[in-house]
Formats: sequence, structure tokens, C-alpha cells
Amino acid sequence: MTSLSSLCLFFLIFASSLYSQIHVIMTSAVIPHQYEWRKMEYLTGFNAIKSYGFNPWIIEATKVTSTFYDEISNQVLYPQTNDLSLRNKGVNETMSMRASLPYLPFEDDDIVIKLTGRYHLYSREFIHIIEANANDYDAFVCWGKHFVTRGHVFTGCFAMRWKYFKKIISEMNLENAERQMIPVEYLFAEFIRQNNLKTKEIDPLHVRARIFYSGEGVEVLDF
Repeated sequence: MTSLSSLCLFFLIFASSLYSQIHVIMTSAVIPHQYEWRKMEYLTGFNAIKSYGFNPWIIEATKVTSTFYDEISNQVLYPQTNDLSLRNKGVNETMSMRASLPYLPFEDDDIVIKLTGRYHLYSREFIHIIEANANDYDAFVCWGKHFVTRGHVFTGCFAMRWKYFKKIISEMNLENAERQMIPVEYLFAEFIRQNNLKTKEIDPLHVRARIFYSGEGVEVLDF
């Protein structure tokens, strides 16, 4: 009887751990500007995620059909949506993710980590927190920090349950965001609040990011 009870408990724990699978999406825009430097950043970010036990999906937004990613991954998508005329970088990135949704084989209750590909998740701590709490929260975010306004979500690295991730990406008013230069950091935060998502704040994320501002302005920040 004791053995049977222990076996049942084991299967309950095992089933619970399988409830929410975790996946990683890395966004990319391989542009000519600072090509070699950016390539190094993308490879560093990719290798870090691989070392944490994940095979990330890569979404390459520029209008190409092959890149250096093809040599290291069989999970590369080329939606060819990048529009250099757009001022809002978040809109460009969201367009590439929207076009890729039908090709991402995730279940609604899975947790999906979205990471800007050039950013380096240099510690596994963020993933550890998600693994320990995947069944209890719908979103894992770092609220405003550095250039991101307090109350907005840092979208360079966050995680969200797939059914909600799909919803915001599909429904975001990109035309209005571009026209009024509304930051996607604000739109994600509003979505979380309006849908009452169970959200766990993560700070620090242990992400190092080289941020491009307008023109040549660059700053390395730790989130």
C-alpha cells in the first residue's frame, strides 16, 4: 500500500511538471550595419540558450532566405517582414513574430520565453524561476528599467503563456503603434493588466543588452 501511494505521488508530480512545457523564441535582424559585431552577439546569445538545455526557434526578420543560422539550427524562420521605413522598432519585431505564429508548434498552456537575439541571457536563473513556477503564473516580466518607463514591460526578455502571447501578437494595433510611436513595452503592459494575467516580476533578469538608440548611440545595459 505504501509503495502504491508513493507511485501515485510520483506520477502526480511527474504529470504536474509536464503541464507547461517551456520554449524559447529568439528574434533577429541580420542587417549589414556592424554585421560582424552583431553576428557575434547573436551567436553568443544562441549558444547560451543551447547551454541551458533549449533548442530555440529563431525568427529572422530581414528579407533573406538563408543566414549563418542555418549552419547551427534547424529551427529558423524567415518571415521576410522587416520594413526599414518603419520608425518603431518594436512594430518591426512584432510583425516578424506575427507572421511566424502558424509555424511555431507550441501548446496553448506552454510558457514561451521571448529573447531579442543579440541580448545575452548570461545566467540560467530566469529559466529556473519559470521552471519552478510555470503552473502558477501566466507571465514572467521585468517591469520598467533603464530606458523602459516604470509600469512598462522590458520586451527584450520576458516569458508568457502561449495562448496569451499569440493573442497580443495577433491583435496588437501595429498601424496605430507606428503612427503614434507607441512603445510595445506599453502595449504588453496594458495587455497584462487588462487580461488580469497572473504575473511574476523578475528582477534582475541577468540579461546584458547593447542598446541601439537613434543614429550611432549605443549603450550596454544590464537588466
